[in-house]
Amino acid sequence: MLVDAADARRYSITTSGPPHDAVEAWTVSRLQYQKKDAWQVLFRKGLRVKLAETPYGPGKILCGIYEAEFETKGHRPDAENILFYNVSTSAFRHLAASGLRFERRFSKPADLIEDLDDRAQHHHLYRSASREDGYSAWKRTRQLATWDAIDCGGGEVSANTIWCAMKSAFRRIHGQTEGREV
Repeated sequence: MLVDAADARRYSITTSGPPHDAVEAWTVSRLQYQKKDAWQVLFRKGLRVKLAETPYGPGKILCGIYEAEFETKGHRPDAENILFYNVSTSAFRHLAASGLRFERRFSKPADLIEDLDDRAQHHHLYRSASREDGYSAWKRTRQLATWDAIDCGGGEVSANTIWCAMKSAFRRIHGQTEGREV
């Protein structure tokens, strides 16, 4: 793989918080699934390294926040794909042992001090949080759905396993579903 200096100026990854329990990243363009561009490969590897160094807080859950002001070329990629699947879900195994929460913010990421090729358009934040902390980018208006503790089985847990467990454990929907099947 050919890598030049410009590839390193398309993203920035930092750690913050005591003791480095948050990982933040800024990019000039969106991280795509298995994209082979040199900078995306380097960015993915850099995130995995920083996440592996991040300590796990007992009883804490992993909170991931993806922030970008706009949709990408008329399409709305899922925040969980950008934050987790496009990086590699194995990178989060030790951080999400007690739970996972993710959010999407439609806002302009804060300016960086670092010199990137262009203004950072995308921001990723991964931090340890208390389950009681709630969401930081959302305002609660009404509860749509609730689940009790969900058993995802033993052994290797995949996204499909989690989805099937959630769907079968679905308890109730609050409000009208307009005839849509959940």
